[in-house]
Amino acid sequence: MAFAGCAAPRKCTMLIHMMPSQEKFFKDSIIVPFEKKYRCEINVGSYAELDGIEAEMANYPGKAILIKTPFEQTKRLAEKGLMMSIDSAVGPKGMVSVRDRFFLLQLASFDGKLYYFPRKFETRILVYLKSRVADAVENWHNMRARIDSTLKIQNGFGIPSGYMLEPNPGEWDYYDIFVAGYYWAHRDSGSVTPKVAHRGKRYSGTFQRLIDRAYQLGGTRENIVTMNGEQVIDLFEWEAVYTRENIYNRNMWDKGWSGADVWEGFRSGEVYLSFMTQLDCFSLHGNYTKEQPGYIENPDDFGYALMPEGVSFRLDENGKYLRKGSRAICTGGWWWGIPRDTPYPDLSVALANWVLNTDNQVEECERFGMIPVAKELLGDLGLLFGKNWISDIYEVSLQQLIANQYTTAPLTGTFKELETIYLDALNEIAAQGNWGPGDSISREYIRNIIELKYAKKAQQLAQ
Repeated sequence: MAFAGCAAPRKCTMLIHMMPSQEKFFKDSIIVPFEKKYRCEINVGSYAELDGIEAEMANYPGKAILIKTPFEQTKRLAEKGLMMSIDSAVGPKGMVSVRDRFFLLQLASFDGKLYYFPRKFETRILVYLKSRVADAVENWHNMRARIDSTLKIQNGFGIPSGYMLEPNPGEWDYYDIFVAGYYWAHRDSGSVTPKVAHRGKRYSGTFQRLIDRAYQLGGTRENIVTMNGEQVIDLFEWEAVYTRENIYNRNMWDKGWSGADVWEGFRSGEVYLSFMTQLDCFSLHGNYTKEQPGYIENPDDFGYALMPEGVSFRLDENGKYLRKGSRAICTGGWWWGIPRDTPYPDLSVALANWVLNTDNQVEECERFGMIPVAKELLGDLGLLFGKNWISDIYEVSLQQLIANQYTTAPLTGTFKELETIYLDALNEIAAQGNWGPGDSISREYIRNIIELKYAKKAQQLAQ
């Protein structure tokens, strides 16, 4: 019901972090109608740094009613007592409705209580050019001998036993990325032009890619936090292999590519395959408008698939993987939190429900590449968005979320410091090429670097 009457409008603040175009849409199309219906005035503030939420909240004591919160900050803010539990905000009957309505609420539950409404889920998927994959599938065997000899130098065996490059990238593993990438890089005689890339900039997006790879290789939260275990060595060994053998485009290291730089790589023909979030996919594809023209020359050539299965680079004497992981990576995203000192708990709940109603959620998902969070929307993706590229992205993303289950980035109080350690190791081993003496990649050499130089720092943080 609307909060009508002759009383003066209630004034309050909400804090967000959005792209300029999304922020404008959010204010004009979602907040303004809410203000009219609920007779209130909402100051929409924003914060620039993801770890600056607490400081920004301190600027609005007793005034903020809703905070857009990145997953990595959810547990810390809840444990510090800065967020009101949703249980206490909506009561027992309200909780029944919330749990029936939204997906993956366990990710925002701590000590048996739910602390956030979901804003959007985020995970990465494999993206590629269909025509280039078809070319590799049809013609890679012409380079089989070269690929086999190259791999034999590094893994002691060559191409795994019984190997084939499947036509569907959704069935690929790490060796398939190598084979397709090698073919693309050497397809034009006389030049080597690597066509696979991911983020290489020193920032959280690159660290997230490393966490994903560790989980895919069978690593656990404990392995990641302590930088210990064969799966962590596998992670850095694969990064070294892809770099050493020109699978990766060197610009991702040399120019410190961000996600937007990888988009430009697709536009310029420097990249054929990468690993992208849903927002990345929307930006790459474009929506045929002047505001969002996209980066792919032929959007119909843009494909989406589950992440590749993690397997060890090292093989046994029969050419079989020593270790086999999964396709599971991190599920992250953004959540709506109610500050413990909200001046109007009822308005906080009303605003969260308004932002997340079906019409607003569908509109934002169509415009900005957000995976829906309501169960009813996830069950009718084709009906809601039509059988087109948007539903293709969401259907693959939902499959990836299911594969992920409850896999998340480790929510530690020293997450930022751990990020620095991993990025330093990645820079030394992969970007700078310190992967072994001579021309070969040495797993034991990489292990020594990790254990003696980086793992000790990570383990000190974990104490």
